[in-house]
Parts: sequence; structure tokens; C-alpha cells
Amino acid sequence: MAELKKLRRFFHDEETHFVDLTQHFFNRLFDTELISKEAEAHLGVVQILALVAVPGIFYLVFAVFSYDYVNLFFTPAFYTATSSSDQCRYVLFSMAVTGMVAVLEWERLFPDGRDYAILTPLPLKLRTIFAAKIAALLLFLGLFILAVAGPPAILYPLVASTGLRQYVTFQYLLRMMTVHAVAVFSGCLFMFLFFVVLQGIVINLLKVTLFRKISAYVQGLAITVLLWWFFLLPLIPRLLPRWEKSTSRLFLAFPPLWFLGLYQTLLGSRDPLFLSLARIAVAALVLSAVIAAAAYFACYRRYSQMALETPAGSRPWRFGIAALVSRLLDRRVLSEGLERATFYFVLQTLARSAKHRLYFATYVAVGLGLALLGILELTMYSTRVNFWAAASRPDEALLSAPLVVSFLVLSGMQAVFARPSELPANWIFQITDQGNGRRLLAGVRKAMVAVAIVPLFALTFTIYAFLWGFLASLLTVLFGVLLSLILMEVLLYSYRKVPFTCSYLPGKANLPVMSAIYGLAFAFYAYSMASLERWMFHEPIAWIAAVGAEVLILNRIIALRNRSFARGFSFQYEDDPLPAVQSLNLSA
Repeated sequence: MAELKKLRRFFHDEETHFVDLTQHFFNRLFDTELISKEAEAHLGVVQILALVAVPGIFYLVFAVFSYDYVNLFFTPAFYTATSSSDQCRYVLFSMAVTGMVAVLEWERLFPDGRDYAILTPLPLKLRTIFAAKIAALLLFLGLFILAVAGPPAILYPLVASTGLRQYVTFQYLLRMMTVHAVAVFSGCLFMFLFFVVLQGIVINLLKVTLFRKISAYVQGLAITVLLWWFFLLPLIPRLLPRWEKSTSRLFLAFPPLWFLGLYQTLLGSRDPLFLSLARIAVAALVLSAVIAAAAYFACYRRYSQMALETPAGSRPWRFGIAALVSRLLDRRVLSEGLERATFYFVLQTLARSAKHRLYFATYVAVGLGLALLGILELTMYSTRVNFWAAASRPDEALLSAPLVVSFLVLSGMQAVFARPSELPANWIFQITDQGNGRRLLAGVRKAMVAVAIVPLFALTFTIYAFLWGFLASLLTVLFGVLLSLILMEVLLYSYRKVPFTCSYLPGKANLPVMSAIYGLAFAFYAYSMASLERWMFHEPIAWIAAVGAEVLILNRIIALRNRSFARGFSFQYEDDPLPAVQSLNLSA
């Protein structure tokens, strides 16, 4: 508190209110509007930073055992490969986390409409608001960079130095710590500045309504790419030597390698590849800082106007493919009015709500990342010449890819459904669900089929038909579609809510137990079923038995669900909090 009072006196806060504004903007960066007002508004700053710091520290436990078996004197090549892989991992992980933070705070990189509506009528100078926003962002960024990269900057050199044995001095250890901090912090700063530049460019080039639409898709794409970075972490020891020996320069477009080159150059390496990568890193950091500053100043006034403008409502589609598909769905698939209303409500909420679209994109990105990781491992560990030769026959990595994606997408849709959109607007469902629950939930199921199953397996059929032929593709897709329908019915078996219309209170689920259940279900669904498919290609008659069993299981689940509907139920629109005193129900 004493330091805060000194800051207030230093900035003449009674006149400028700079410290108050900085505190306001900083607190806004940790706000969330995804839960009901009865629950906690957000995790504490300490808890969030601790969660970010845990992976980097936890990896050191594994690294200690690795460096016990390597020695720079006896196994110099092994030590160099191990240390380079670990350095690349820390650079990549820290940059990916910082990028995720920047993407998730995309809407708060600039003051929003609420800030301007409240602050502009007050006797505050625009440059003071601007400076306070910059200060809050820098403080926020500094905390996350210190959390994700600070502890490893001190601990990792201590661990890596065990492989140097008697060659370590205090000065050299201090140099290793400094180099690690400079390289990793520079990479994190570049990632944050990159997204500031990206948003500044989008703001300046696009109109208000188009900016709000495009920015959500930019966020989704960025989340996808950054999550893919995380999936590269276990493959770094095998990928890094290939990148170093590659004659192609496409890998130069991968930013973590730039700062790995800076890392190695600062350690004393004179390898021409690392020197060129270090130059790219320095140039990219300086250029991003200059452009970020210019873009921030250039678009500040423009964004202040955009924040106060009301986006014009989008006109409904009347012509084109979308209208034709909509008419066909209305006539052939969505014959009931309530079913049709729920179907389009789900699709339009996913399309128009930025936060729900971002959540859903995260699940899709994780599914695609795991599928691509399996395909990448197939290419790396296969004895065949290239990917096309390795993919010429059905393999578990390729067979599991659509199942991995369908599991994550379907479970992701169920998770996104639990987050409310506009709770005051759920009155229309409350007055129309009397005795019509089956029709409403039928619309939900058809929406999940339209979003998660049809596009995925249409693409799967096209790819598999190209690789393996028509019959093999047809059998695989039929097996996968039925399996996805079974999963969808299981996920929605006891679902008694209209998506996006019920308040949400977190913390009610037992996360360890639920994580274990979902993990086992995912492994069985994606990988065990892929192994079964591969075996069935050697036993063609088994396809008939497998598909028949899927049809019987699906019909049984549907019959049980219809029997449950017949007993009657009511939709839930308010999530009940846990009771203050929970009984064990041990009495007879």
C-alpha cells in the first residue's frame, strides 16, 4: 500500500487518475463473463499465474534424469542434442502460452465500448486513458512472462549444468541463466507484439461490422495454430535434427526456431544456421515493436469510434447455396417448427457469439492437433519413403484421425452448450417447452450432426477414397458415423437443457474423476476402435458384425432415451448451487 501511495503522488493521481485507470484496466484483463453472477467472477491472479508456471517447472523433474545420463566430455553429441531440444521446448512452450494469453485477451488489447461509454464523459484526457491501457498491458504481460519463463530461467541452467560436470563455474552458470532469460523473454515479447500488430492491421483495414466478424475467425485460427505448437513438444528431439539438416528454408517461417537460434548464438555457437536465425529473431522483435507502436497509435482513435458504434444487423440470406441448403433442410429434415427453431438457434449462436465460437474452436483445434500428431508420427516412424507411401494402406494413425476429431468436437459442443449466451432471452423457450421437450432436443441432435458429423466424415470419405479406394472408404466412414451417433446419444442421454439458455456455476463436477472417465472413453473410442478397424480390413466378414452391433447399440440407446422422455421431464434454466451442508444419505 505504501508503494501504491508513492505511485499516486509520483503521477499526481488526484489530477490525472493514471494509477486508478491502470488498476481498472489491469483488473479488466482478468474479468470473465462466462459464469453466473452467483459464482466467483474469476480465479485469483496468483492461481492463474501458478497454473501457467507449473508445466515448465514440472518438466525439470524429467530433465534431471535426462542429464544424469549425458556428459559433455564423454557424449558431446548426445549432450548437445538433448540441451538443444530442451531449449527449443522452453522457447516454443513459452511463446505458445504468451500467444494464447494474447489471443484470449484479444478484445481487451484496446479499451472497449463499456470503457469508452464510462470514461469519455469524465474529465479525463485521452492520452491518459491511452497511457494507462499501455501500462496495464505491460504489467499484465510482464506477470505472465515471469510466470511462464521466470522459474525455468533460473532452474533449467542448474539442471543442464549437471551434464557439464567439473566445467561449471558461477560466472558460466550466471551466463546460462541470462541467455535463457533473454532468448525466452524475447520470444514471448515478440508473440504478444505480433498479435497487437495483427489486431491493429485488422482494425485499420476493415469496417466496423466486418472487423467484428473477421476478428473472431482470426482468434479461432490463432488458437488452432498455437495449440498445434503444443503438440509438437514431444516430437522436438526428432524434428530438430531434420530442420537443421533440411535443404528447404520453409522451416524459417517457424518463429520459435528464430529465438532458438538467438539462444544458441548467445551461448557462443557460430553455426551459420543459428546465426541467420538469430538475425531473423532480432529483426522480427525490433520490427514488431516498431509496427506495434505505430499500429496502436494509428488505430487508437479509430477504435474509440468503433467501440461506440452499433453494428448493423446482418441481412438474412435470401439467395445462394446457403438459402438452397436451408430450404432443403426445412422441407426434408426439419419438418417440425420447434425442432427447426432449436436447430437454427444452436447454429446461429455458435456463428455469432465470439466467446462460444472461441471455446468451440479450441476443442476443434485440440482434435485436429491430436489427429495431425498421429499422422506426423506415422511419417516419422514409418520405414517407407514418404507420407504417400506410408498412407497407401489403412493405418491406425489415419483410421483414428476422424475418431479423434469427432470425439473432441462432439464433447466440445456439449461443453459449449453449458455456457449461457443471453439468459434474459431464454423466456421464449420457457413458454414453449411445455410437452415439447422431445422436439426441442431433436433439433439439438440434428444441429450436432450437421456441425460435427456430416462435414467431418464427408471430408474423411473423400480423402480415404483417394488413398484406399471407394469400398474401403465407405466401410470406414459408415463405421465412424455410427460410432459418432452412439457417442452423441450417450453425451445427450440425460441432457435436459436447451443449449445456451441455462446459467452456469463452475466447480460442481469432480474434475479428477471426470478427467479419468473422459480419458478412458477417448482412448477406447479413438484408438481401440481404430485398431479394430485395421484388424477388420484383414477379416472382411467382421465389418458386417461390427456395423450390425453398432446399429443394435444405437437403437437400444434411442429406445431407452424415448422411454425416459415418455416419463416426462422439464428443462432446466437455472443451475442450482451446491447446498451449504451436504448430507451423505446414509439413513434408511
